[in-house]
This record gives sequence, C-alpha cells and structure tokens, in this order.
Amino acid sequence: MYATIPDSAAIATELLLPLRHQLEEKKRQSAGYEVICFNLGRAFTGLGQTQRAEAYYNEALQLVENRKDITCYDAVNWLMELYHSRDDQHLIMRLFPTWYRLTNDFYKWCTSSQLTAYYVQNYVAEKEQEVQRLTWELRLGRMANAFYLMAVCFLLTLCIAGWLFWRRRKRQMRILFEALIRRHLEWKDTIRAINLQSQLLLEQKESEESHDDSTPHESSAPNDDMYETYHRLYQRTLLMMEQEMPFLNPHFTLEELSRLMCTNRTQMSFCINRFAHTNFNMWLAEYRVNYLLELYLCREKPGTAMEELSAKAGFPSRTTFYRQFKQITGLTPVQFSRNLKSEQD
Repeated sequence: MYATIPDSAAIATELLLPLRHQLEEKKRQSAGYEVICFNLGRAFTGLGQTQRAEAYYNEALQLVENRKDITCYDAVNWLMELYHSRDDQHLIMRLFPTWYRLTNDFYKWCTSSQLTAYYVQNYVAEKEQEVQRLTWELRLGRMANAFYLMAVCFLLTLCIAGWLFWRRRKRQMRILFEALIRRHLEWKDTIRAINLQSQLLLEQKESEESHDDSTPHESSAPNDDMYETYHRLYQRTLLMMEQEMPFLNPHFTLEELSRLMCTNRTQMSFCINRFAHTNFNMWLAEYRVNYLLELYLCREKPGTAMEELSAKAGFPSRTTFYRQFKQITGLTPVQFSRNLKSEQD
C-alpha cells in the first residue's frame, strides 16, 4: 500500500526492508516474499532509484518462475501489467508461460463454473494471439529493415560502379580518339616515306644495272623529301620520349619504339643513326642517365646512393647501369658522386 503512494515511498522501504531480511533465508517457502520484493521495486521507483528497483523486480520474477504456486498470482499479475506498461516484449514472452498457468489455476480455484473457465480460456487465447501478433510484427519489422538496408547498399554500389565505369569509358574514348588522330597522321607520313624509299631503291637498282662492273658503290644521299620525312619522324619521336617517357620501362626495345611510332625497325634505326649520330642502345641510355641525374640532384634524402635510383630510371640491371653510365659520362657513379660533392663543398 505504501509503495503506491509517492509521498510514502520512503516509509514503505523502511517497513518492507526489515521484513524482507527476516524472510530471506526461507524465501522459497515463504508465501508473499515475491509481493514484498515487487512492492520494494515500486517504492524505489518512486524514489528515483531505478537500478535497485530493477533488482527487486528481477528477484520477484525469479521467485515466481521457480515457485509457480497459486500464491504468486498477485505478483505475477502485477509484473505482467508492469511489463505491458513498458512494452517490454522480451520479459512478456519470458513471463507469459508462468502467468498463463497461474491465471488458469487461479480461476479454476476461484470457481468451477464452466462459464468462468471459458472466459479465462478466451482471455488467455486473446493474450496469446496478441503476443503472437506482436512477435510477428517484430519479426516483420526486422526483415523490412534488413531489406531496406540491402536495397540501399545495392543502389549505392550500383551508382558507384556506374560512375566508375562512365569515368573509365570516357577516358578510354578520349585516349582512343587521340590515338586514332595520331595514327592517321603518322600513317600518312609513313606511306609517304615508303613511297620515297621505294623510288630511291628503284633508282639505285637502275644505276647499278647500267655499270659493267659488279663492285658495290655508295648510295647517294636521300633527297629533300626523304630527309624531311625522316626529320619529322625523329621530331615526333623526341616529343613522345619527353612526354610519355617509355625509357623508364626496363624492357623497352627498338621494336617497341617502332610500334609506338607506327613504323618499322629499319626506318626507326636509320632515323636514330642519322639524326642522333649513335645507335639505339646508346640513345636510350642517354635518356635514362639524364633522368637518373635529375632524380639524384632532386632527391629528398641526401644519403641516397645513385645505385638505389637506377631502377627508377629504367636500367634493367646494376651491371648495365654501371656500364652505360660510364659510357655516357666517362665516370663511374662513385666518381661522379665524389666530384659533385667536392664541387658543392
């Protein structure tokens, strides 16, 4: 009674706590001990001490579940009303079997009338249906939330994939368009060079047939058109080497360069020999050495050795690096580093 009056909650705790301590040793056999625990929970709820109140509610619940006696009817009914007011589905489902059995036993004990028993059964059936309905609603809610989450994740993934595909496709189309234009111009220059070279070979063959002796003679220099064609090819090659830097690939070969410039190996080699006055390997080594020197002079760590940067410059091996570096600069990497350090000091 005191537990239901907010102003008297403190008085209720003072009266009920000593009584609880007296019956605590025989709480499983003492009728009404669960009622004391429940009222203590209500009293501490009125005082604002929620944790202690929940502890007494849980103790009352455990006693009701263990005893399962008809004397626990009041406590189990109060607990069910409390959980209904909180809408705590978990504790309702936990308490429901005990509440169901005690309710039946209580009404059978109160009266043997078939009408009363029928009323109790209908009431319990309604409660069972309500619990089942709440259970199904809870399950459907969880399934709907999971479905919505999966749909959102799928749509987000689809949008990201579409955006990446569109970006990649756009870049590929731009590269393809630029490559087509470049190949078309290079194709026209290549056809022109082939025609001029064929004409030059034909004239050379006719000149050889007109002589009586079979000794070879030196070919004449290419005409102005041939010179202009190879010069343009060399200029495009230099521009491509500066922009795309294919020499950083350690497996870059003359065939690869010819394929990039849309020509054959013979014409590409002749072009390099004519205008660079060296062969392809030395010409490629000059690019790699110059790039290595730029890396070495602009290095972030002063203690970085030149050999550690050789792989970044495209040298396939350390032996090749030492040999080509000395051929280009006339010094070994160690000598070059020492001279550079002495000049800086």
